[in-house]
Amino acid sequence: MIKKFNMRIFIVLIVLQGISFNLLVSAIPYITEDQTNKAHNQKVLEKYDRILVFQYGKVGSSSLRDTLKSVRNDGIIQSHWFPILERVLNSDGKTLIINICRNVFDRNISNYFQNINNIGHLWYLDNKKNILDRTKYSIEDLVADFSSKNMKHIEERLITWYSNFNELLGINIFETPFDFEKKYTFFSGEKYDLLLIRNEDIKMWPNILESALGLKELVLKYSNFSPKKWYGNLQSEFTNIYIYDQKEIDVIMAIDFMNHFYTEMEIKKFLKKYS
Repeated sequence: MIKKFNMRIFIVLIVLQGISFNLLVSAIPYITEDQTNKAHNQKVLEKYDRILVFQYGKVGSSSLRDTLKSVRNDGIIQSHWFPILERVLNSDGKTLIINICRNVFDRNISNYFQNINNIGHLWYLDNKKNILDRTKYSIEDLVADFSSKNMKHIEERLITWYSNFNELLGINIFETPFDFEKKYTFFSGEKYDLLLIRNEDIKMWPNILESALGLKELVLKYSNFSPKKWYGNLQSEFTNIYIYDQKEIDVIMAIDFMNHFYTEMEIKKFLKKYS
């Protein structure tokens, strides 16, 4: 009788210990894989005092900025302007500079619609309401407007862009061939590291950032995305009918970065799209 009673006590103690252990285990915070990756990515980027996403606009830089901000809340700078680059390069500590290139054929049309209602901009035409009013502006009117301004924009904004970039950095990025297999080029220096990528590879950016920097399982956050904007349908219609003339093509193909960042086959695809 005593033995049976002691056995029951023993069993009850075991059950109670099991319950206590389970309660203890449940109280321990569960660390998800996402949290582990984020902690890893934060450690990767903490060696940089700041990160500068620097380019000439309408290349996907807002998406990259917001993707990086999901890892690091501070020290992320996005800019199109050389005085900002100069200021960053003169700052203490080390900087990661990420430069994004985009082919001029697609980029200029995207930039046109981004700024078509931006008073004071070269691309400015009219306000949003009037631009969407087909009785005021036909798609042919927009084609003529873009065509009349495109060459000036290329000459003022793009032809010398990378020359200015190289001068401030103190290097010549064109001396190192772009790696078309990896889809990026990486330069490492004392004051800054430089990562060169392309807008055309945007869907591969998470993989590229993992290969180049060691960032794991990034989820790309699309921002400032033209198809979702008020002019998205209009831009799509424009793109389907616009044909670059030979003078535009010759000037664009003479720009240094077009032949550096794109293969002959890729350029043929761009030209086919607008022919």
